[in-house]
Amino acid sequence: MANNGPHFLPFRDAAFGPCNYHLYIIDCFKAISKAMKHKFLDFTHFNIEEYQYFEKVENGDLNWIVPNKFIAFCGPHSKSVVENGYALHSPESYFTYFRKHNVTTIIRLNKKLYDANRFIDNGFDHRDLFFIDGSTPSDAIMREFLEICENTNGAVA
Repeated sequence: MANNGPHFLPFRDAAFGPCNYHLYIIDCFKAISKAMKHKFLDFTHFNIEEYQYFEKVENGDLNWIVPNKFIAFCGPHSKSVVENGYALHSPESYFTYFRKHNVTTIIRLNKKLYDANRFIDNGFDHRDLFFIDGSTPSDAIMREFLEICENTNGAVA
């Protein structure tokens, strides 16, 4: 790409504090190309309506990272409520969607805001791999995450 057009600011983590890395738009294009090459992204089967519905916080804040394998979602809370105009969802809010899409394992990466047994008692595997939000997980956490994912039959949330 020629370097004579407008310059774009790099993306950064939404966390407060200094940004330790810069993600440029060219990096995003390269990632899209690689995802398409490895069939992680397929625009012929991408459902924009479903994406736009579920990416909203009030609808669960769900995003498939790798179709049928990794789905990211906003960490559940102890109960479903709206606080200061912001929807918080209980674990039960996700059960129907997770079952329909064969999500079998939940990995909590942040603070314990709900009882893991609510997932476990409803047939889901639940693991805790805590690290500070906005930070980088340790090598040990990364290895455990990969081991869980490689040994799970269904999708991982």
